Amino acid sequence: MAKTAPAGLLDVALTKRQALFTTQQQVDGKWLPFIGFFIGGDGLALCSLTPLSWKAGPMFMADDEEKTQLPQPAVLAVFPDQELALVKFTFKPKKWLTLAKEQTPIGSWVAVLSPSFAPNPILVPILVRRQISMVAELVPRRAPVEKFSFAAGRNPSIEKVFVNGAPLLDARGEVVATFSGSQPLPGQTLRIASPLAELQERIQEAVKKGERLKLPLSATDLQMDPAALSEEKIGMGIALMQKDFPKGMKLAKSLVAKFPDSLFARTEEFACALTGSDLGEVSGQELVDLAKQFKLQESAPPWEKSAYHCRVGEALLRANHLDDAIASLQKSDELWPQNMACMSLAGIYERRNQMDEAERYWRRTTSLDQERIEYWSCLGRVLSALLKTKEESEVSDRVYFLEDLYRSR
Repeated sequence: MAKTAPAGLLDVALTKRQALFTTQQQVDGKWLPFIGFFIGGDGLALCSLTPLSWKAGPMFMADDEEKTQLPQPAVLAVFPDQELALVKFTFKPKKWLTLAKEQTPIGSWVAVLSPSFAPNPILVPILVRRQISMVAELVPRRAPVEKFSFAAGRNPSIEKVFVNGAPLLDARGEVVATFSGSQPLPGQTLRIASPLAELQERIQEAVKKGERLKLPLSATDLQMDPAALSEEKIGMGIALMQKDFPKGMKLAKSLVAKFPDSLFARTEEFACALTGSDLGEVSGQELVDLAKQFKLQESAPPWEKSAYHCRVGEALLRANHLDDAIASLQKSDELWPQNMACMSLAGIYERRNQMDEAERYWRRTTSLDQERIEYWSCLGRVLSALLKTKEESEVSDRVYFLEDLYRSR
C-alpha cells in the first residue's frame, strides 16, 4: 500500500464542498450534526437515516457561506444497511456528486469530504473490508453487512470531521462510501464506512416509483425494532454517555418491560449489564442469569445462535467459570466467527499459559480484524513466549506498518 495519497485528491475534494448539507438536532443540551450530500442537479440527495426519525424533525442547512436553511425534503427511499435515506429537495445546489459504480479496492486512498466547520478534507487509506453485525436492530434480521475500515490518524482535532453521512471521495471525485461509525482504540483511530456502488440501481428505481415516506420515519420505515426508537433507549444512551450507570440500567430494564419480546431490548439490557460488570456494579452471576434469559430458537440463523453462545460465554467468563465459558465461546466461534468469540478465547488460553491454543485464537482474531494493533501485539507476545522468533518479527513489522498509517497526516 502506498504511504501517500495520490496527487490531486485533496484538490478534487475541495471543489466539491458545496454539494454538502447538514442536519442538526438538539439532544440533552447538545447539538448532534449529520452530513448529507446532493447526487444530482435535480435536488436528489443522500443523508443519514437517524435525523429523519426524530419527532421534532431536523433542520437542514446548505454547507455554503450563507448557511442557507433548506425546506424539509421529500423522502423517496431508505437504505438501512447503509444507514442512509434518499431524499429530494426543491433547492438546487451549485455542486453535486456522483456515486462510484465499482467498489473501491483495499489500499486505495480517499478523502473525507468534510463540512465547513472542519478546515480541510482528510486523506485516508482503506485498510480492510469487514462484516458489521446489525442483526439485533434490523427487521427482518439479516446477515451482517459488508463495510470497510480506514485509518484516520491520531489527531483528536479531526474528530468532528467524521460525522454520520459524510461522503468519501476517490481521486475522480466520485463518492465511494459514506462514514457510518467509529471505532476509536487506544493509540489509534479507525473509522467504518459503507460502500455505495450497489445503490445505483436502487436509487433509479426509487425515483421512478416516486413514492413518498412521511416524516418522522417509523421503525417500520427504517426496518428497525421499535424498541430502537423508544424514549427508554434514547435515555439509556444519554445516561451511559454521562457515566450514570444506575440510571442507564434502570432505563434498560424499563426498555425490556415495555418490549418484552424484543431481541433488541434484551441485547441492550445485556450490553448495559456487561458495562456494569466491568465497573463492579453487576456480579458475574447476575450477568449469567441475564444471558440465559435469551431464547435460542432451533430455526434461528447461525449468526443469531452464535450471538447467544457468545453472550453466555462472556457472562460465564466474568463469573470465573472458565471451562464452561470456553465451551460456549468455542460454540459461538464455530457458528459465526465474526462475533469475535475468538478474542476472549485467546485471552483465556494466554492467562492459562496454554500458548499453542492462545496463538491459534490470536491468529484467528487478527484474521478477522486485521487493522487493530492491540490484537497483533497480543499475538506477538504469545509468539515470543513460544520462541517463534521469525513469526514474531513478521508480526512486529505488521504493527509498525499499521502504526505508520495511523499517524497524523
